[in-house]
Amino acid sequence: MVKPLLDKPPQLERKETGRVLLTRKYELITPLFGGGVKAGEVDIENPIRGTAVRGHLRFWWRATRGGQFGKDGLAAMKAREDEIWGSTEGVSQITIVVTESTIGKLYKAYYRGDEVNVGHPNSPLGYVAFPLRESGGQVYEGVSFTLQIECPKEYRPDLKAALWAWETFGGIGARTRRGFGALHCTDVQLRIDGKKFSNKNWVWSYSTQNGKSEIVDHIKEFVMKIDFPDDVPHLNWKTNRTHITPAVENGETAWKVLIDSLKKFRQNRAPDAQGRPFGRNRWP
Repeated sequence: MVKPLLDKPPQLERKETGRVLLTRKYELITPLFGGGVKAGEVDIENPIRGTAVRGHLRFWWRATRGGQFGKDGLAAMKAREDEIWGSTEGVSQITIVVTESTIGKLYKAYYRGDEVNVGHPNSPLGYVAFPLRESGGQVYEGVSFTLQIECPKEYRPDLKAALWAWETFGGIGARTRRGFGALHCTDVQLRIDGKKFSNKNWVWSYSTQNGKSEIVDHIKEFVMKIDFPDDVPHLNWKTNRTHITPAVENGETAWKVLIDSLKKFRQNRAPDAQGRPFGRNRWP
């Protein structure tokens, strides 16, 4: 006996897993230093690499979430880190792909009207770009890129904490602790199980009036308040260690103010035998 034809084929029930798909667009507000395969060099063809982004996020995950394992939890922290971000023995649970990037243009430094290498002592960035003095390397401004990130539901808090810290305190490329490659997230698209959701909880910005308190609130939200293992760089809840500079017209101006402050601090020298400020550096 021939079975009657069904009016409609049976519909497969789609199981919701809570998997997140993030599309995040970035532009750099300070020049890109290095970040390519060769140390200290920008890769013109592929300026932003997914492996580099993963490395930065991995560091900031450790700096925010590593405290949950306690003072003696280094091995447990490493195991969890490898589980989330991958290792030589297993793949990452979080997929990161650079879908597009633009190299921008060469940053040009000038001294008394003449162009100089960015690492030259008289360059506006010379104090933080000094590794380029001998190599003659270059940095690029106007760099932008887009990331597509997929993350299972159970690792969502880990990804969110790492992204927040990376965007707020970090950057892309080399010498990010000296201000290169500072990030500005310009757009976020969020989908969960293929459905579009509000990106409200995945965007972080700060006001000029209450920036410090807003940053402190996020530190308390994302940073685990437990003892971190020894020698693991991390953020902490001590509000007296959080400072912001007065508002200025753009990111590069703010950066140069900080460069000058760092230079004055590090180059504060004891006087020599003749009383001149050319003695030993107080901050070796």
